[in-house]
Amino acid sequence: MHDSSNPECRRGISSVDWAGNKHVHAVELDFVAGALIAHCDSLRQVWGGLALALLLPELRNGPLGIGASSEEHFKFMYRHSIHYPSVLNDVKYWMHVKWKGLERRLAWIHEVPRSNPPSNDPK
Repeated sequence: MHDSSNPECRRGISSVDWAGNKHVHAVELDFVAGALIAHCDSLRQVWGGLALALLLPELRNGPLGIGASSEEHFKFMYRHSIHYPSVLNDVKYWMHVKWKGLERRLAWIHEVPRSNPPSNDPK
């Protein structure tokens, strides 16, 4: 399952009743760890990661444990991401959006040709 490091995806994967299916023998939320994005429009969002659920034709004997081998890594990324509920993160995200809008406006101003370019001819 992809994007297992994204907090919403991770909650969804964790909320499944894996133990209710006797053919599930193992679940690992961090088979491949995700990353905190530090560029583009996904700035400070947590994406990536692969979770693994091992299903076999044989019935499972005993309880099922759900592993999260990179849980500390996930917690660190989460605390530094825009997903973490805090006023500071809300302000940082708002500033990022406003800055991107300002950059677009400034780029547009420089691209628009002037209707009456200034003349260098002395008259």
